[in-house]
Amino acid sequence: MDANASHQTISNLERIEWSEDPFTLLQLMESLEMPQMIKIIRSSAQGVNQNDFILLQSVYDRYALIAQQLDKDQNPIPNDVCYMIPDWYRSQCKIATAAPKIQKQFWNFQGAAEINRFDLPREINFLVETPLYQYSKKLGDKTEWKRVCVKRNTSLTAHQLHQYSTNNVSQGACFILCDKNGIQYLLPSEYHVKFSVQIQPDEYNNSYFDHKKLFTLPELVTRYELPINVQFVQSSDISNAIPQSKLPSDSVKITSVAIAKSLIGVLFDSQTKQHRFIELSPATPIDVAIPK
Repeated sequence: MDANASHQTISNLERIEWSEDPFTLLQLMESLEMPQMIKIIRSSAQGVNQNDFILLQSVYDRYALIAQQLDKDQNPIPNDVCYMIPDWYRSQCKIATAAPKIQKQFWNFQGAAEINRFDLPREINFLVETPLYQYSKKLGDKTEWKRVCVKRNTSLTAHQLHQYSTNNVSQGACFILCDKNGIQYLLPSEYHVKFSVQIQPDEYNNSYFDHKKLFTLPELVTRYELPINVQFVQSSDISNAIPQSKLPSDSVKITSVAIAKSLIGVLFDSQTKQHRFIELSPATPIDVAIPK
């Protein structure tokens, strides 16, 4: 959209009749679907002025890391100061914890035949409710199975690939699974199931255990268990990186991750007649109106 188009858009918006009752962004986000055009009627936020217009396009999750300041001996400083660091913080960090713990990581698959990728026995975790056959009883030389549905996040161990038949008619291959109590289940290899398998230490590339590299915050929280101590450093790999002089001088202990909602849209400045992209927190101190 060029300058002339922005000017025309703002002129059209000024002709709209707007609601008299004000909304906060949080109220609007909880009651209306996106996209939504709004008009600013009161503002205490920097860069957002009364009579500006915003086309709110979507709501999505932002992640913020909760951290505590550490002294030079890597001990928490006894104060009430708590850092909230957004995951898009323009810096990288190095690990300051002596022996950081790697998080459990999983491969996700679709289709029971994918179990053939692995040496058995191997534990698998079902990602959705899944129909299986559970061992019922032995009748002479035949085994009776009853149809069941295991719940999401059920873990079973696949022990062997087996040929099965019904009424002496071959039905193909199946996997024999067991739970922790030894109860057996039968999973036909043609079933379109969704499951995950935990990655074992010897299945990682060795570089994954290199804790001396630099990490972005999203890499950090997906790779390591919390809490973990880190030191922020300037990086040439990040555009517009925060200067070293403005980074925390001491290490911090990242203790947890919080999820915050964020709104993204296009702001039309009523004074300059220009537009720009904008991201807002639902807690931004503004009151808005919507079209009648």
